Amino acid sequence: MNAQKANRIPISDYLASQGIHPDKKYPGYLMYRTPWREENRPSMKVDIKKNLWVDFGNGNEGGT
Repeated sequence: MNAQKANRIPISDYLASQGIHPDKKYPGYLMYRTPWREENRPSMKVDIKKNLWVDFGNGNEGGT
C-alpha cells in the first residue's frame, strides 16, 4: 500500500480497528483521549471530513 492509499483510510476506522473509540462525537469531528499518554479528558481531534487529526495536548501535533 502506498501513502496515497493509506491516506484514504478514515482515521476513525483505523482507531476503531485498534480498539480506540471516541469519547465525544460532534458534527464533523470526533474527540479521543490520546492512546500514547494517560488523560482525564479527550485532547485529540479527528476531523471526519478532512481525515486529519490534531493532538491539542502535545503542541498541536497532527496530520493524516
